[in-house]
Amino acid sequence: MYVFDPVDGWAFFAALLLPLCGFIMAYVLGIIFRQKTSFCQSLALETSSLNCLIVLAAIRFTLQKPAADLASTIPIWTMFTIPGLYVVLSILNYIKCSLCSFCKSRKEEKFRHFSIASGIVNQANMAALSAPLFVTEVTDDEQASMSEKITVL
Repeated sequence: MYVFDPVDGWAFFAALLLPLCGFIMAYVLGIIFRQKTSFCQSLALETSSLNCLIVLAAIRFTLQKPAADLASTIPIWTMFTIPGLYVVLSILNYIKCSLCSFCKSRKEEKFRHFSIASGIVNQANMAALSAPLFVTEVTDDEQASMSEKITVL
């Protein structure tokens, strides 16, 4: 089959660059026009996958039969490489989200340790733990007056 014969490293590289350029261009334009991140991603994915179809249709309708077959090699290989590009982008997104959640948990753990350690005050051999104070009103049955009770947790 004519599609598999003339494929070398440069043709495969070009087949990867076409959807990647469409992805980058659509994402940047989405950011320029102040769209949401999720909308920019979907716009970029759709644009990158439709690039090869537009190019393939343009080649098929403008060139004669033998030249169109040879020229359509790259768009056809682009259709084969698009799923691989999406898998790589998904893996990179998963790694980014994992690193962000790991850093966030480390930050929360460090902050929790710091707040507990800084809450202990040692003055004159007395240790006190800083905690919020809750004020409750207690009625004294004998005096019929309101008094306040402070509870330290």
